Amino acid sequence: MDDITLGRLAANRDLRLQTLYKIVDKSSKLVTFKPNWAQQDLLNNVWYRNIILKCRQLGFSTLIEALLFDDIFWNPNTSNGIIDQTWIEVEKKFKKIKLMYENLPDEVKAINPLKRMTASEIEFENGSGMRVGLSMRGDTINKLHISEFGPISVDSPDKCEEIITGAIESVPKDGFIFIESTAKGPAGTFYDMSKQWEAYQQDGLPYTPFDYKFFFYPWWKEPSYSMDVDVHVNDEIAAYFEKLQHNHGISLSGYQKTWYIKKKQSLHDKMFQEYPSTSEEAFLASSELQIFGKEMSLARHEKRIGSYAHNKQLPVHTACDLGYTDYTSIWFFQMDLDGIRVIDYYESTLCSIEVDIKAMRDKPYIYGKHFAPHDVTSASKGTGLTIQQMAAKFGVDFIKIPRVQHKKQAIDSTKMLFNRLKFDATLCKAGLQRLDGYRKKKNSAGVIIDEPSHDENSHSADALMTMAGAMDQLGRKSYTQSDIDAASVFRQNYYN
Repeated sequence: MDDITLGRLAANRDLRLQTLYKIVDKSSKLVTFKPNWAQQDLLNNVWYRNIILKCRQLGFSTLIEALLFDDIFWNPNTSNGIIDQTWIEVEKKFKKIKLMYENLPDEVKAINPLKRMTASEIEFENGSGMRVGLSMRGDTINKLHISEFGPISVDSPDKCEEIITGAIESVPKDGFIFIESTAKGPAGTFYDMSKQWEAYQQDGLPYTPFDYKFFFYPWWKEPSYSMDVDVHVNDEIAAYFEKLQHNHGISLSGYQKTWYIKKKQSLHDKMFQEYPSTSEEAFLASSELQIFGKEMSLARHEKRIGSYAHNKQLPVHTACDLGYTDYTSIWFFQMDLDGIRVIDYYESTLCSIEVDIKAMRDKPYIYGKHFAPHDVTSASKGTGLTIQQMAAKFGVDFIKIPRVQHKKQAIDSTKMLFNRLKFDATLCKAGLQRLDGYRKKKNSAGVIIDEPSHDENSHSADALMTMAGAMDQLGRKSYTQSDIDAASVFRQNYYN
């Protein structure tokens, strides 16, 4: 390699990314890295802080690793870092970095000799280096790659918090952050950040170096995701393809539809997560840990989370989980003509029953019945009174829902109720986030146990289980038109 070529490489990052670095491709062959369409799109539009929601196998990790390695090799006094979900994935990424270095031409290696390489760090004589790990805290990080942040934020909230407060805070204003991931259900920091910055982008607001640029890469833009085979298209999948065309303007070829059908046969309900067609669809997939994951995903998919405001012609019932020194959660709902309209949600912690009932009475509702779980008749050690008795003093008569033998029975009953529920997205926002966060336990070995965790999210779920238990007490599936007319007369008399 002559001096002119070396000079061109030193002056042109894009030339280096097209010609200099070796990777192992999907066929396990050592090849020269060349950005594909998706990688090139990110390169063309990259910002200081970037959130990348994507389908599988588009090569973003490889691109970002090449960028970070290129940065430390050609620029002095630069420190970069890579974070991933597990040590296995971390080691894979560092193996790619080592491969890029080891396959550089000797003339290029001589420009910046290697100073040190360990199992998780590489450092050059120009004072630049890179490290990989499960988290990162300490000195300034000029470029940070966080891979699979969706699963991290859902499955390991403590690690997620450490990344947010440690690694991300280590990146200066003029540094670069790449957060790339598939989705893992409508919960967690990656979900929140994706929704926040996608909305920011759609509103056309100006970017500062602290703002995140949102990227979404769906499966149908990848040319290789097609298959020249005839398959049967059933009514359900045909309706799905029609919806993509009608609602989103996504027109698929027959070959693309075939690929999607065959892929879905193996992935089933994880298809949205692994190969989403739209950014909204990406988060419909439910986490293995989420107890109501599938039910919440279906509610979103069927637009049963939206604008479902208070119907003034109908009485409002409440379903509660009441705590002495713990969380109190209350769902406000109405029996509508075609289901159950969940119009509001309230929660408090370390509040007295008087405070909670005042919050209920301050709402502009004509109440029907109030339902509470079995422990509403348990006496307080401090007062000797039950919650039911204390509430009655403040004008609320709680109806006790009998205790079921096993928690799973209550959960299953609530899952059966879910397809009748319609939630107001605004007033129920906090409660819906709690339901998204209601998860199964993990044992000390990290294995999922089919039992719910008892945390700040479980009270909202327990209140919804109270609602499910109240259906028999209400005596009917929904109100008739005559009930609505009677309620309207009652309301007029009440106010007159």
